[in-house]
Amino acid sequence: MIPKHYIKGFSIIELIIVLLVSSIISMVVLPNYEKIQTYAKESTSKNQIYNLQLAIETYFLENSTYPNTLTINDLILILKSNSFLKNELKNPFTNAEINDQDESGKINYSSSSPYTSYTIEVFGKDNANSLLILTN
Repeated sequence: MIPKHYIKGFSIIELIIVLLVSSIISMVVLPNYEKIQTYAKESTSKNQIYNLQLAIETYFLENSTYPNTLTINDLILILKSNSFLKNELKNPFTNAEINDQDESGKINYSSSSPYTSYTIEVFGKDNANSLLILTN
């Protein structure tokens, strides 16, 4: 029979097994968690560009021309000043307001010379790949 003062606690083998199991679980879960976060941020970026397109089209209905600007900062300023864009557009990758110098989630806007067409392009993480290109 084992004396009672030796029964308390876990053995070193049991603790090592628990640590091994928890490390294996974390090796599987963490990479998938990062992918899910990136996918969610990319989806948010796409939704914001659709909202931006809606504001641009509303601007066109009022003014019979698309905004004459080269930067996304100026475009947002024009749309907000005319009350076509109500909500602040935040970059989901940086959690700051969208601007031209974004390191991830950058949005490019360009319009044709007589301002009858436009192109909006949104990029993903690290501006490595284009997520969506919208034109009229």
